[in-house]
Amino acid sequence: MKKFIKPDIVLINSNLEVDPPVAPIGLACLAGQIDRKKYFPHIIDLCLEDNPKKELIFQLSKLKPLMIGVSVRNIFSGVPLQPKNYLRTVKKIIREIKKLTTAPIILGGAGFSIYPEEILRATGVEYGIIGEGEIPFVQFIEYLEKKRSLADISSLIFLLNGKVHISKRIYDSVNKYKPPAFDLIDYKKYIKAGGYVAVQTKRGCRFNCRYCTYPYLEGKNYRTKGVKQVVEEIKYLIERYDAKYFFFVDSVFSFPTNYASGICQEIINQGVQIAWMAYVNPRGITKNFAELMKKSGCIGAELTTDSASEKMLVRLGKGFTGKEIQNSIEMLHKYRIPIAIHNIIGGPGESLETVKETLSFYKRFPYVNAIFFNFGVALFRHSMFWEKYGNESYSVNKLRNQIYISPEIKKNLKLVHKMCLDLSNCDVTDLGYYSVISKFLFHDLMRKLKIYPVWKYNHFKGKLTRFL
Repeated sequence: MKKFIKPDIVLINSNLEVDPPVAPIGLACLAGQIDRKKYFPHIIDLCLEDNPKKELIFQLSKLKPLMIGVSVRNIFSGVPLQPKNYLRTVKKIIREIKKLTTAPIILGGAGFSIYPEEILRATGVEYGIIGEGEIPFVQFIEYLEKKRSLADISSLIFLLNGKVHISKRIYDSVNKYKPPAFDLIDYKKYIKAGGYVAVQTKRGCRFNCRYCTYPYLEGKNYRTKGVKQVVEEIKYLIERYDAKYFFFVDSVFSFPTNYASGICQEIINQGVQIAWMAYVNPRGITKNFAELMKKSGCIGAELTTDSASEKMLVRLGKGFTGKEIQNSIEMLHKYRIPIAIHNIIGGPGESLETVKETLSFYKRFPYVNAIFFNFGVALFRHSMFWEKYGNESYSVNKLRNQIYISPEIKKNLKLVHKMCLDLSNCDVTDLGYYSVISKFLFHDLMRKLKIYPVWKYNHFKGKLTRFL
């Protein structure tokens, strides 16, 4: 009797960005849905490889793939003063794949989902998944098994005879999905490189930040995992990889507050010892929640306020007030949770007056550990700002950053930059991830000394060198 050889299903992480290094949990989510009785799932992770091309050829040459999925996390950096275009890297990876196999390729990921048709045409790939991938990915496997037609695959975009076809998108309960295949990610290399271990607790976002694409990518309604399931994932990662530092990668971890509180409480109840960080929204940071954050191991809260000017908070669609920002800072400080604040300077309607309002507001809180400034708003398709300020033809032809900076800020950019630098304890030019000392020191603190979060120590400025 002829022995059945299970085909390979290969998933490739095309994200090579290492500042900071981010593990491909989206691919782990897809791989978790694969029936391992029928197929061998593989994740080829090119991030942190010294020679990504050599690694890709080495790994793929050993396999006989039924299909290949390529994750496209970003197309460009979204950092106005330091733009990077990642599509070139994706195109090179796909060219190498096509040299090694004729297996069908399907693209996906957040970056792909914003510009799916353009990326399919630019890369010469026929198939892609827009948005959430667990269900359409399995359906595409069924199509290859001749159990389903292309027209019956949800959230699919494909090219046929040069014409684009897009099926209806779906957002399903995340509790219907099988757990992520974390065993296929080499988390040890990310931990060694100073990265956090990522955990997602929910999808969807009900906020209306006018520059943001999360509501388009994940939907407007929150779809939460069971709190016990979240903690079980954390415990698995601790047991398998000796993970200690975690980052909740939800768009906003702290909302809905009762759900986030439930996760913190479950971590406490089960006696799980971790250190964690997350992006949090000023709304809902109550005394009780801040206390639960601290007791469950929170070592850093990154507040995405974007501004502290009441006028700009409205124009950016933030949905909270300066009073709520003040309350959140005071509550976090009360429980000795390190605080980082992220700001956007130069959005629609920004003026010297609104910048001064923001800076004056933050001067009231000298104990905040880090204040970051991002100059200009990156315009992405499907955001509310795109509808008013985006240039469709520019994006289609170039697939490059489109940045909006208000006329008054653009005119006075050097002055505003200096104003922000005088207040900030971080390198404004690098826009967030490095201390005022140097990139070298940043990597030493992260990788050698395992100091988390690095920005916690930025308020010491020159004294940082004492850690080395």
